[in-house]
Amino acid sequence: LERGDRQVIPILEKMFEDAEEKSQKQEIAVLLVQLDFTGEKYFQYLAGFARNAVDSRTPFPLNFDGYGKAIWDKFSEEFLAWCSDHQVDPDDESSKLLIEYPTDIIFLGRTGDSRGYDLLIKGLGSPNPMVVVPAAQGLAHIGDPRAIKSIQETVPRSPVRSKSMLAQTLLYFDDDGARETAREIIGNQERFDAADRMVQNAREEMKNHLRKFRE
Repeated sequence: LERGDRQVIPILEKMFEDAEEKSQKQEIAVLLVQLDFTGEKYFQYLAGFARNAVDSRTPFPLNFDGYGKAIWDKFSEEFLAWCSDHQVDPDDESSKLLIEYPTDIIFLGRTGDSRGYDLLIKGLGSPNPMVVVPAAQGLAHIGDPRAIKSIQETVPRSPVRSKSMLAQTLLYFDDDGARETAREIIGNQERFDAADRMVQNAREEMKNHLRKFRE
């Protein structure tokens, strides 16, 4: 795609209609939203899947060990009981929770579109940490400072592995309080500096990417 080439929109729209795989349609929809396409169709396509992920209250399928790491070889009793009560296959349902739903949130977040703000904020309250983290990453991509407090409040109830990833999302905001929270979570100064460099590089790449489509 070349800068300012608006003629690509009908080509992408045709590609969207012809695509058979959900993920292909999502990839194309992200591009169309990033191109500031004025219609709601492509944003709502992404938001619809993300809404299913955010609205799900299915218990997380995995247990955590004493170090806060997920135990992958056995489903939790709560999850198995939920599947039994709802007459669904645990393998199919866990695939939704661990793969499909996080991916749907990632696609919406990648747009950087402020219309996704409320939905992603709701995602922070999901019982699924694999939805919570990409929701926070999407909010960081949008860059609305109102999200800082919500992300900060999410950290204490999150698994250990999620805490460090949530801390990194706070570094996307130009806010001293957000940076201090991230520093406290990450702890080690060397790791904090490395995370900060990575985030700042990602921010610059993100800005350049969006500028390419919007100028």
